Amino acid sequence: MARKTIKQRRDRDLNRALERQQLETFGLDETLNPNDRVGQLQEKIAGLNDPQDIMLEIISIFQETEIIPDVGKYYTFIYIPKTKDLAFDNFPLIACIDIFKWGFRGVNFHWNDYRNYTWQEVAGMLHVVKEDEIEYMKTIPYGYFLRTAK
Repeated sequence: MARKTIKQRRDRDLNRALERQQLETFGLDETLNPNDRVGQLQEKIAGLNDPQDIMLEIISIFQETEIIPDVGKYYTFIYIPKTKDLAFDNFPLIACIDIFKWGFRGVNFHWNDYRNYTWQEVAGMLHVVKEDEIEYMKTIPYGYFLRTAK
């Protein structure tokens, strides 16, 4: 499926904003709770199939971030490894299970296995996923599987 152009995305967002404004005007805005990140995300990614587009929407809504993860918490982030000929998930969704000087280890829900992540290869921040959001996040097909050059 072809990616949407910037104009198409802008028009879509404008239409959603107008719909939201109409709901608010008529007192029907029960579903748009600013604390309901899952609801906001469901609305934003409806009809999206491209993992890159989905990840952009996720990071626009999941703005609570950390630099260093806490063991036992959930995160999603952008990962760009430098190791040659390595299969990787560009947008991991993880449960952090250990922290080291070189990075951290997490159970990657897209791989259903644990992976190691070095500090230098995490692009940007770790976006916090709350406990009551993780089951929904696991259902979103935004794993973006790539391989580094040989």
